[in-house]
Amino acid sequence: VPTKEGTAAPSPDESGEQRQQQGEASSAPPPYGSKEYWEERYENLKELTQNNQNNSTAEEPDPFHAWYFNFEELAPLILPLILGNSAGGQEEEESDHEEQDDASETGDADRNSKLASTDMNKEESKQQAQNSKHNETMGLKGKVESDKLRSDSDAGDNEDSEEDQMEEEEEEEEVEEEEDEEEEEKEGLARNRPISVVEVGCGDVPLGRELVSSILQLETKVGVDASNIIREVVCLDYSENVIEAMKAEQKLRSTKKPKTSSIPLIYEVADARKLPYKNESFDLLLEKGTLDAMLSDRDGNGPENCRKIVSECARVVTSGGCMVIVSHLNAHVESGLQWLNDIVVPGLRNGAGEYGWKVEVHGAEADIPNDENEDETLPESPGPAVYIIRKGSLLPKPEKTGVHVDEEEEEDVQPSIPLRFFTY
Repeated sequence: VPTKEGTAAPSPDESGEQRQQQGEASSAPPPYGSKEYWEERYENLKELTQNNQNNSTAEEPDPFHAWYFNFEELAPLILPLILGNSAGGQEEEESDHEEQDDASETGDADRNSKLASTDMNKEESKQQAQNSKHNETMGLKGKVESDKLRSDSDAGDNEDSEEDQMEEEEEEEEVEEEEDEEEEEKEGLARNRPISVVEVGCGDVPLGRELVSSILQLETKVGVDASNIIREVVCLDYSENVIEAMKAEQKLRSTKKPKTSSIPLIYEVADARKLPYKNESFDLLLEKGTLDAMLSDRDGNGPENCRKIVSECARVVTSGGCMVIVSHLNAHVESGLQWLNDIVVPGLRNGAGEYGWKVEVHGAEADIPNDENEDETLPESPGPAVYIIRKGSLLPKPEKTGVHVDEEEEEDVQPSIPLRFFTY
């Protein structure tokens, strides 16, 4: 017998326990990380947004992921990526950011590591970031020289000396190429043309929206044409509800400020595991908290989904472009290093393994407790970290030797990914 709600009434022979189990099943929350989960989470957001816009005195609800860095805190890293390292001095009001920029340049690059998909060697070193490239170069030359001396003393063979000399020349050429790349990086992504930006998993507090606002303020204060810096910003999310809410907010803002923005801000619904864009579509990709949320879905194969997201991000970023990932998994501690090895590296190699990659870790550092002292407690989390991942040029294809190499050996010979730490 249909009830008023349109559902069938329970049969007389159905036990109370069965009815209770059915009720619990129907009211069970959707699986974490599923589309249904995010739609439910953001279900009332559009209505709240409209109410807050209509009532200026109403308190805004706390945004999701508020425990991560906000755009104001990320700006000293993001803006120099776009405008170049000299961009911080263009606005007097950005003096605080300038100090932080200086800290990022002179802060300790206290560890240099090379990532591999299955293993990572983490070497401790105390060197200033501004001198790190010089030190790396000197260390490289020193290694070549020591190898050369060993070869001469052991073999005393001119052929070995010539081989060492050739190796040294090759290493010097590589260092020069890296220095040229660093000079280009200092000039900023928008040095030659306006760039395209995409934010994956924008949620209800899009970084992309704040980036547009920041560049438009620069246009007003300094007189630069914002459209010559950023061509477009695309903010995407898995939830239709949150995208509709962001579009509604954008529409309400445009009615209050009818002036057309010179930077298009586009909101789109998309699955980060299968982005609807061509290869190398964006110069800068932003991601804050999406990987962390997806990784928590252990029952739904969260780690594999995270690798797919990183793979897609790597695919759509241009050669010479950057990915900025904000995560609570901080590589200054072991769990973050493991995350880089298990999630980020396989994702980069699967999405664009034919390109070179470089990773920077920006964040705080946690003290490691002494194993010998039982009274010491585990260190507190150092907090979230910002990963700047640069996509380089195409790697040279390895020469075919005619010798069969199995998959495990082939994985072992893949180029390493340099990792640099910046501590604050």
